[in-house]
Amino acid sequence: MKKSIFISLIVLAGVISACSSRQASYTPYILHSSFYLNPVYRGDSIVAAQDTLDSVAVSPLDGYYHLKPIHVGDTVVFVAGFGSVANDLIAARMNVDTLSLIPSAQMGDDFRAILLPESDTKHVQLLFKPGYSFAALRLGYRPIKTGEHTIELVVESDSKFSPKSQIFKQPVIE
Repeated sequence: MKKSIFISLIVLAGVISACSSRQASYTPYILHSSFYLNPVYRGDSIVAAQDTLDSVAVSPLDGYYHLKPIHVGDTVVFVAGFGSVANDLIAARMNVDTLSLIPSAQMGDDFRAILLPESDTKHVQLLFKPGYSFAALRLGYRPIKTGEHTIELVVESDSKFSPKSQIFKQPVIE
């Protein structure tokens, strides 16, 4: 009798722990398209570009993506997707030195509707309303100084594995 009660308690404890209401935590992620140099638009669509700045894979030694050199005054655009499986997005950011690069984000009214009023869209510091697990938008930058500049994309979610970032190094020549 005592043995069957003990086994029943173990089974009950297993069932109760399986019904836990804790939210799953997954590492948020960032996706990006190719980087387009001096794109040509037709309406909102890119129909041509001077070049694509395909990024070289992350180097295990330095931990960032290397991009082809561009010139002062060029324009670079790409699409970035910020996501979090089974977790809510909190923020997405494009961090740059605004004395060297001018950041930009192209978003419609539908995208703006999912942002909190505290978002700084001019500097691509986006804060999301609760309930969204993925957002994608067209980002860009224009260099105003020569040198090697850092572009950091950051996604933040309510996961315990947050935040996640990707770093790109953009050489800019005269």
